[in-house]
Parts: sequence; C-alpha cells; structure tokens
Amino acid sequence: MTSNLDDLPVSNQTDQNNITLQTSEKNTVIEGSINNIQQQRENDLKQNIAPSTGQQGVNNNGNNNGNNNNNNINDFVTSIQSAVSSGSLSLPSRDIPQTQTHITQDDEIKQNFIPGDNDDYIDEYRSKHDIINNYMKKQENNNKTDDFYNKLQTPILMSVLYFIFQLPVVKKLFLKLFPAFYHKDGNLNLTGFIVNSVLFSISYYIINYSIDYFSI
Repeated sequence: MTSNLDDLPVSNQTDQNNITLQTSEKNTVIEGSINNIQQQRENDLKQNIAPSTGQQGVNNNGNNNGNNNNNNINDFVTSIQSAVSSGSLSLPSRDIPQTQTHITQDDEIKQNFIPGDNDDYIDEYRSKHDIINNYMKKQENNNKTDDFYNKLQTPILMSVLYFIFQLPVVKKLFLKLFPAFYHKDGNLNLTGFIVNSVLFSISYYIINYSIDYFSI
C-alpha cells in the first residue's frame, strides 16, 4: 500500500527551509540546421542540372557538326556526279591508246610462257672488264709507239738536214749567195761555218715545229 506525499503531515517550521524545484519544458527549434540542409539540397540539384544541360549542349553541337559533314559529303558527291556527266573527268582522246599491239604481242601474257635464262651478270662483268683492259693495253701500246717515233724524230731530221746541206747543188747555191764565206780554194772559212751551223739549226727548228703543229 502506497501513500501520497501530500497526505503526509508537514510541520510549519520546515516550510521556510524547503527547497522548491520548478521545472519547465522548452522546445528548441533548430532553424539553422534545417536551413543548411535545404541549401545543400538546392546546391546538389543545381549541380545535377548543370551537367545534364551541358551534355545536351554538346549533343546539340555534335548533331549540328554531323549535319554539316553530311551536307558537305552530299555536295561533294553531287559535284563529282555532275563532272562525270559533263565529261570533265574523262581522259582526252590523245591520251587514250589506239592500238593494243604492245599487249597482244607480249609473250609474258601467254598462259604457257616459260621465262628464258637470266643473263649471267658475272660473265657480263668479266666481258666489260676485259674490254676495259684491252682498251688500256691498246692505249699503252699506242703511247709506246708514239714515244718511239718521237725519239727517232730528232736523229732522222738531223740526218736529213745534213744530207741536204752536203748536196753539191746546195753548196754551189750557198757559194753563189755568200762568196765572202769561202776561201779562194772553195772551202768555208770560220764565218762560213758559223753561218752554215745557224742555218742548219734554224732549218731543224722550222721542220720540227711544223711537224708538231700539223700532228695536233
């Protein structure tokens, strides 16, 4: 059996010393938190809407570019077709071969064609090398012959000139033209020998120069 506290006897002396506890309930409204949550949700919605809008713009640009490319291709095909129909792309008649003999007479297009033996490049190299060697040998022989003739040229000319100057006809002509170069007995004096030697050397020089000039 329980008893109520109010039913208990209370003395008057203790009324002044009793401590009274008073409690009151207060409802705290969290307005800041709710506002922050709403603001965050609005920001999230804006971020989700922005990419979708950008993607739509990209898709629209892509569609526009695709349409432009298709239009360019169609224009190009149309221009080619018009050029073909007008004959602008056909070859001129001067560039079209009139005969086909170079094709029909080609043995390699025959079905049973058997290619011939390939040329031996080693033998060809040897033959070319032999031709070059023979040419070099011939040139060497010609040079030797020319050298031999050049060596014989001087003594032959000297002997021919000496023979001419010793002829009686030449001596009589020289005596007739230059009598002062002879003694009374008909022999040459010192001045006559000098003049005769100078004429001999001049004659040799003229003949040798003429041979070299005409042999070039």
